[in-house]
Amino acid sequence: MMLNLSDRVAIVTGAGQGIGREVFLQLAQAGAKVVLIDVSDKVFDVLREIRGFGGDGLAIKCDVSRWEDVQAAVNQVLDKFGRIDILVNNAGIYPFKPFTEMGEQDWDKVLDVNLKGVFNFTRAVLPRMIEQRRGKIRVR
Repeated sequence: MMLNLSDRVAIVTGAGQGIGREVFLQLAQAGAKVVLIDVSDKVFDVLREIRGFGGDGLAIKCDVSRWEDVQAAVNQVLDKFGRIDILVNNAGIYPFKPFTEMGEQDWDKVLDVNLKGVFNFTRAVLPRMIEQRRGKIRVR
């Protein structure tokens, strides 16, 4: 049985590749209007892919660790779709080096993306979800 999300708007952070891309594709195939968020230009390629099978969405290049970027992204979503029903906080990084070789700057970047990014996006969408009296937030 396929989930029907035809009247829903979903945001997926870290949607340019890996798990985020797959979550995005599943939500789009279920009929949701899906917003891809990623710091990489790969989000535009994934959006072209979803449009190839008739899906609707929006790709936004955004650094989830920067509050101003997140606010601007959420405003774009609301301007285009008027609502936000689902947030999947998926963006995450880890430097390609052993933990013992990580410096404080590396660790700060991991915390900024993996934790602060969740905080920023949740804080940005929650008021709208409360106003709608509906919404789901997940952390991957």
